[in-house]
Amino acid sequence: FIWDSGGKNSISLETLSTPINEGGKNLLHLQHRNEAIELKWLRGLLAPLEKCPVWASFAQALLARHGQQSLVIKEKAKVHPFLQTWSPTLKKLPLNLKRILRVAKKHNLQWEILIAPTQVMSQLPAWFHIQWLKKVSQFLHVFM
Repeated sequence: FIWDSGGKNSISLETLSTPINEGGKNLLHLQHRNEAIELKWLRGLLAPLEKCPVWASFAQALLARHGQQSLVIKEKAKVHPFLQTWSPTLKKLPLNLKRILRVAKKHNLQWEILIAPTQVMSQLPAWFHIQWLKKVSQFLHVFM
């Protein structure tokens, strides 16, 4: 029997996924494989508009629609949770989109801009983009 528990005559998942030359069975670890697929989907969600798959446009709209409620950020201003300072509520999102966001969170995915060229800045959403947050927090830090 092949189990992931300590049962009688069982083989652990660790042994199953170990290469054959090291005494394992070289089977895929399904959880890791699924996570790799979700990371590929995430790459599609984060792609520039000209390379963005069709499904990602719908996903962006769903993320904006189910963004956390805010008195400051209106739904129409929500363009992309990875490029702006808002985040979506997972409850009402489709399962695949939830899984994509969870894997992004698990791997601490975030955009880091050290120096943003003008052409990149012009492509960011005008309101609540990540560079804006850095400037505002620096500004607030001066007065605190």
